[in-house]
Amino acid sequence: MSSKSRVSRGTSVGLLGSGVGVLLSLVIMFLPLGTGEVCTIGGECTPVQGAVGIDYLLGVEGAEPILFFWSVFILGFALLGGYGAWRERRILVWVAAIALLALTVFGLASIGLLVAPAALLFLLAGFWLRETQPPSTTGRSIPRS
Repeated sequence: MSSKSRVSRGTSVGLLGSGVGVLLSLVIMFLPLGTGEVCTIGGECTPVQGAVGIDYLLGVEGAEPILFFWSVFILGFALLGGYGAWRERRILVWVAAIALLALTVFGLASIGLLVAPAALLFLLAGFWLRETQPPSTTGRSIPRS
């Protein structure tokens, strides 16, 4: 027995985009983005962990705020787009898609390629969401002749 799902294709893709965006936000916030080395004058090098977004919030000395703020930016727009997809509000999905697409383009040299899948999923969801608004009526009835 097969049953049709009540969830549209656009809603499914939008929720997937939201999940990808939330996951990306958590990765930027909590996982180190690479490693490096610190070398002393004597030539001894020690490996160090890359930057993590939560370090700024915790007050770690020398932590850059940019990873924390990009993580919050991505999280906010991923949740907004997910809400818009769930409620089938195309305008909210388009706002999230455009914001994440702008971050993809402007951050192409750094985190742009990480954000691209979520932005593209929201773009697809914006195209595929069905229109749920009823046709506009003026509220007047047609006079009978």
